[in-house]
Amino acid sequence: MIEHLYNPDRMLEECRRVLKPGGLLIISTPNLQAWYNRILFLVGVQPIFYEVSTKSTMIGAGVLRRIKRQTVPVGHVRVFNHRGLTDLLENEGFDVLASSGATFQSLPKAVQVIDSAFNVRPKLASVIVVTACKN
Repeated sequence: MIEHLYNPDRMLEECRRVLKPGGLLIISTPNLQAWYNRILFLVGVQPIFYEVSTKSTMIGAGVLRRIKRQTVPVGHVRVFNHRGLTDLLENEGFDVLASSGATFQSLPKAVQVIDSAFNVRPKLASVIVVTACKN
């Protein structure tokens, strides 16, 4: 849910305040640089998860208009790639212990198979999952 916050820094400050030393924080967020978003950028299509309109996901969808089912924007306020998320965590006093990827479950089943192959490379995965420790 960090991607829905206007002030993720404040949320992380509060997480750091309430965690005991050595306490773990696990954060997951959609990846702006997911493998398919990189392809979409090349063909001039707005990346998945990142809408420019508050009314419709069809704005900027290009060729995806034909396959999009969900047209209501999800309301992501902040966008993250792997580096941005890990830098933010470190800036707020966390040590990043591990990163992994996760499959986005709303993708078509055939695409999920491809998507799951990218989970070993968090920088390319649909979803970034980071485990951090309060230092």
